[in-house]
Order: sequence, then C-alpha cells, then structure tokens
Amino acid sequence: MRNILSIICLFIFCTSCASVHSGSYAVPVNQVNSDTTKKTSIEEGLQAESELIISGKLKRQLSSKFFAFIDLTFENTSQEWVRLTDIKIDFGSEEANENINFTYGTDLSVWFKSTQKRNKIRNYNQQLAIGVITGLGAGIAAGSNNSNIQSLGLMTATAGATVLSVNEFNKIQSKIEDAEIFPENHLFAKDFIIPPGLFDKKWLVINSKNHGKIGFITDLYLEYRINDIEKEKVKLQFRSLNTKSQPVWQSDIDRSNIATKPFQRHQ
Repeated sequence: MRNILSIICLFIFCTSCASVHSGSYAVPVNQVNSDTTKKTSIEEGLQAESELIISGKLKRQLSSKFFAFIDLTFENTSQEWVRLTDIKIDFGSEEANENINFTYGTDLSVWFKSTQKRNKIRNYNQQLAIGVITGLGAGIAAGSNNSNIQSLGLMTATAGATVLSVNEFNKIQSKIEDAEIFPENHLFAKDFIIPPGLFDKKWLVINSKNHGKIGFITDLYLEYRINDIEKEKVKLQFRSLNTKSQPVWQSDIDRSNIATKPFQRHQ
C-alpha cells in the first residue's frame, strides 16, 4: 500500500506542475444562459462570487460503459481561506438522479480492482491510472467500514450493494459527512479547506443505468456552502456531446438519435 501511495504522490507532483486545471470550467448558475463557450479564465468571468474556480473532466481510462470517473479541481483565487461544506450533485432531472448512483464502501473497492484488471488487459498505462485516483488505494479501507455504513442504514436491499442514487444521497448528505464512508480525496469524503491562492483535487465515481431514459449525460450541477455561510451553485460540462471519439461511459447510446436531456433546474 505504501508503494502505491508513493507512486500516486510522485505522479501528482509531476503532472500538476503543468496545469492546475485539466477540464472545462464550471459556470455559476446566474451565468448559465450567457455566452460562456469562449470563456477560459477568471478574467473572463467564470469564477463564483467566492472567487472559487472549479473545473472537471471525465477520465476515459478510469471510465467504462456504466461507470464514469470525474476528475475535479477547486482553485481558490481569493485572499481568504475557503472551506467547502454541504456538497451536493444534481444531473438536472429526476430520471437522471434516480438512475445515477454514487458507489461507496466495498463496492468502490471492487470497482477499483476490476478497472485495474481491465486496464491491464488493454495495456493501459497503469501508473497513469493509479495517479489520477489520488489516494483511492490508500483510503479505500476507511471508506468501506461496514459499521459506519450500517449505522446509517445505507445498505440497499439488493445483495447488500453499497450504492446511493443522487436523490438518496442529497436527502441524507449531512449524515454521510460524519460517517466517513468515502475514501480520502473523494468529493464526498469530508469538508475540505483551500488556502488562499492554492487549489485542491477531488474525484467522483458514478454508476449509471437505464441510459435510454436518462440520455447522454454531459453536465452536472454542483452546489456547496462557503465557510458555513453562503451557498453557491455552478454548472459543469465534464465532457462533450460532439466529440469524434467513441464515448467510454454510456457507450451503448447512439448519439445521433438520443440528445442530451435538457437541464431544468436553474433556481
């Protein structure tokens, strides 16, 4: 485990020097309807009122037909310390939120091992795959603590699977923070603090089903509270609908016939 953690730290140090942000920038909800297609920096108005810049990107090497791995960056451009709490995700419709799950506990560990095996067969760069996860291997044991999970009554009826739909998670989000059922550096692991002028990296694994109903998902809403006071909400496009390459996640969807589901929540 120590060797894995060393590889992770070395990889993150080497790659983070090149660029803080590797994906698309999130847009504050009050700017969603404006022309943000060419905005790429804080000077062009993508930062929230807290001067927090968020970006995200789906990582193909860690995604598959029913799983998406999303790499997230939170950059604090202000002169103040920023603490993020009450983090919630919304995929824009009740159908999507019911059919997209957050995997945790032992199932998250099983997903990680299975993805590693798949990548080895496909001759993927294993150091890259491990590095992107940033601490998943080291923290998975804490996240799969059965006593914490069972104390919340989160075990589902189907074979004891440890998954939560988006709607289920948002209803009991405050209890989950205390239970520590997600590993270190997972978006939902715990509250996190970003010093002035610096950034933090987080990740998220989602498990989807009924793709024909939810459509080809490209965006999400991220809501959070800043320093236990003000709430902010941003829209993040973590992949493109019009990419030329065959999608890894939701690869069973014919993009020529099924459009993205329209976002309906802007409050």
